[in-house]
Amino acid sequence: MNLFKASVPCILSILSTQLAFAQNEAAGVLTTVATTAAGVGTTVMVVTLMDGRRSSFLETDKAEKLAEIFIRDNSLNIDQDLALGEGKIINELAAAFEIKSDMRLQFGQLLKNNRAALLSFATLKNLTPRRAGEFMRTVAAKTEQDSTFKPFMQDFRKKHRI
Repeated sequence: MNLFKASVPCILSILSTQLAFAQNEAAGVLTTVATTAAGVGTTVMVVTLMDGRRSSFLETDKAEKLAEIFIRDNSLNIDQDLALGEGKIINELAAAFEIKSDMRLQFGQLLKNNRAALLSFATLKNLTPRRAGEFMRTVAAKTEQDSTFKPFMQDFRKKHRI
């Protein structure tokens, strides 16, 4: 009986640890699913803004509104990440444009080099859906103009028929 009483706290500790592990695993899966869904949504927005045709998956005005929400929700990170050339927003934009992970540092440097032009569209004081759309279109244009990324962007356009 004493052995049983002595082992109860140990068993409870093990069960508690297992439960915490299971909850962390579940949270990780949900985070991955949410991140993937957000990335797909951002790609659809980018494709629509680059396409400019009314026959897109999403109408341009709605895509511009999504771009505005994206910028408003991430304004501090946008400013910081463009200054550093790396970070959450650089990674999200790279994912939206389907830039391979081994090219993310170069992509970040490209955006850093074009920080002034990009931030001119992303300041909260003057932010409108149209200006937010221009921010995304400018990211696309600067990426397409860069010799390193031109082939990636040609593949992106071909894949998404834009």
